[in-house]
Amino acid sequence: MMTTEVPPIAGPPTPDPVETAFANLFRALRAKGVTVRADTGRSRLSCTAGTSVLTVVLRGRWWLIVWPDGEPDPILPVGQEWRMAERVRAVLRIGWVRRGPGLPRLDVGNEDGY
Repeated sequence: MMTTEVPPIAGPPTPDPVETAFANLFRALRAKGVTVRADTGRSRLSCTAGTSVLTVVLRGRWWLIVWPDGEPDPILPVGQEWRMAERVRAVLRIGWVRRGPGLPRLDVGNEDGY
């Protein structure tokens, strides 16, 4: 008697955890009233509220805030997108990070108010 092997049934493709985390943070920030723009694919977000601008990047399994001096600061692991959105919104509301007129990069507030 001849037996034939039945190939396993392929289920739906499993979503990429990086893409899922990126999409979740994007949605969480928008839900909190932050204007979000995706930069360079799925690893960097520019977040804006009023005149404050902040960059958030995904490196490995961690969300990082990139401060105006260029130093990345690991904040929360992937899976904590709602908490990360709350922290980003809080930093933007404080107004620590601002973009001055004509400045293409992020800049910290100075005595001129930019």
